Amino acid sequence: MKQQQHNQLISFLQTFGIWLVVIGHSFYGYYYVCGNETNYLFSWIYSFHMPLFMSISGYLLAYTSRQKRLSPGTMTWNEIGKFIMKKAKRLLIPYVVISSIVFIPKVLLNQFAIHPVDGSLLDYIEMIVMPERNAISYFWFLPVLFIIFCATTISAKILNTLKIRHMPPAIVLAVLAVPHIACPWDYIDLLGISKAINYIVFFAAGYYFCTHGMETLFCRYRTAILACTLPASLALLLIPYFHGLELLTAFTGMAMSISMGQIYINRGWHFFSHSEGASYAIYLFSWFPQVASQNMLYALLPQCPWQASTVLAAITGFYVPLAIYRLIMRYRRTPTGRVIALLTGQ
Repeated sequence: MKQQQHNQLISFLQTFGIWLVVIGHSFYGYYYVCGNETNYLFSWIYSFHMPLFMSISGYLLAYTSRQKRLSPGTMTWNEIGKFIMKKAKRLLIPYVVISSIVFIPKVLLNQFAIHPVDGSLLDYIEMIVMPERNAISYFWFLPVLFIIFCATTISAKILNTLKIRHMPPAIVLAVLAVPHIACPWDYIDLLGISKAINYIVFFAAGYYFCTHGMETLFCRYRTAILACTLPASLALLLIPYFHGLELLTAFTGMAMSISMGQIYINRGWHFFSHSEGASYAIYLFSWFPQVASQNMLYALLPQCPWQASTVLAAITGFYVPLAIYRLIMRYRRTPTGRVIALLTGQ
């Protein structure tokens, strides 16, 4: 029963998180109409949704390791190599393939793009090796997560070899939080190294959340935690910036999301179950329908309210990729289906 609750919690967080991603990427119409004027829903989503996904990845590493009765530190170097290759297939192949497919349409649609590209070979190479310059701007997450997986497993193995096995989580998180606050490597765009350094603290938090059974605490006090964290996550957007504010808003939003997940489980709700397992596919494929639907809408109705384009982009950005995912799963065992599944990390 406890394992089932773990799975339900992660399923909720993945679906809730991917809805935040899709909605956050649906505000092209708002900035088309309103320029750089601040939108608080957009700011709220971006204050914690990617840290949430990093923490989910850390949680899943701990959860799957526990299911296999091992830990990253006790894996052999051969097992670590196989693990890294598996993550490369899952994260890097779709990153390169889909980025390459998008590159030419992105060049042709430069006039509509927030981040235009010039179409040169150099621009293409930079797009691949510098994730923040990718044609799909939010694809930076894929190589950054891959680097974090590599760094985590290799570091854990080295520490275990040196007989350093029980470092207090609070100390580890405090050490990892320092570069996130100080950002001394923000200028390193290559392979997303700076973002990996900044985001690994959230990955570690998710890992320790699982290994230390923190979901029990969140289950017991779910309503009280939500009552504190939801208004706090909104209020933090209104206070003046200080070093560490981004870290505070991210952890507040993550705690809010987990408490919402525990309420979802406790009440036996299932309204997210229709998209279970599809969050990664939705993340990968949502750019296409979102860009197409918004550009078509503004071509037909230039004076269309930004709210209408945002809703349209959110719906198409979620349900078109969901349909693609179901097609891939349906034909996954066919020769063509296996190739498509490999190229898209499914």
